[in-house]
Amino acid sequence: MKAALSIDPPKMDARPDGHDALTALAKMLRLRDLKPSQVAKLAQCSPSTLSRAIRGEKPLGNRLRGAVARALGCDERDLIDSSPSNAVREAIGALSAIGGTLPFPLRLDLSGSDSGEMEQLAMAALGLIRADEPILAARVVERLLSKLVPAPSPSPILAYSGRLLEWHDHLTIDHLSPGQALFLERARSCGGDLTDGVLQPLIDDGCWPRTSVYAATADLHIRHHAIGVSHVTSLQHHWLTGRPASDLCAPGALVRNVVADLSLVRDNGGYTVRRVTAEIAGQTYSWMAATTIIGTSIVAACKLIETP
Repeated sequence: MKAALSIDPPKMDARPDGHDALTALAKMLRLRDLKPSQVAKLAQCSPSTLSRAIRGEKPLGNRLRGAVARALGCDERDLIDSSPSNAVREAIGALSAIGGTLPFPLRLDLSGSDSGEMEQLAMAALGLIRADEPILAARVVERLLSKLVPAPSPSPILAYSGRLLEWHDHLTIDHLSPGQALFLERARSCGGDLTDGVLQPLIDDGCWPRTSVYAATADLHIRHHAIGVSHVTSLQHHWLTGRPASDLCAPGALVRNVVADLSLVRDNGGYTVRRVTAEIAGQTYSWMAATTIIGTSIVAACKLIETP
């Protein structure tokens, strides 16, 4: 007489690496290296509302989920925390009890699936398990799970991802473009007045879209963020104005070096010239930067280096 098979669903609230307890929203914030307060400002929502969604206490509504997805640069489906039906859990639980090794996928999206077909597959798997056909049951469960996993996000933009590849400082003015060199010349003779005339060489030379202006204060807060930085969304541009330079949307090592460079100019005056290469949001960029202090502002004028 065969022993009865257990069909109790497995406990799914913790994986060995400790990530399953996180909601999909919490995982996305960790991936983007963003704080809830940052995302709340980007999505223009209440921090407490977002915090409840991160903890799994109350899911995001349709409208807010769209705003949060845009702020995070991901697809709305990446933020869905759907739960499988009891029949699905029973099928996988029973298969696991007899030696099956099919885990639930990290993301389950029942909202985009045919629930009737899901239930039929789950019941078919349970029937095969009870008939002592675990191999056939495993195939049915695999098909079931394949239908529950959502398609990859079509916009996997990682604004805060990447790495600093090269940082060459202490360079001379000879390394700069003509517009950057003329800008530094005008900055030295302007008497601390940051006027349109001082910035005009950067506009003429095509540097202005990648030029940022910071306050010469302790936190180096951002007065003007470069409008031509393509990996930063319009919401992030809006949020960055007035934020400390340490909140720049870039890989951590790059941000730390930029803050150190700005601090050097703030504390010692003069200017710095550097060449930087970094991988940001899946793209590699190289640029020359001239940083100088003008009155109460610090201007970091950057120009992309064309690669062959």
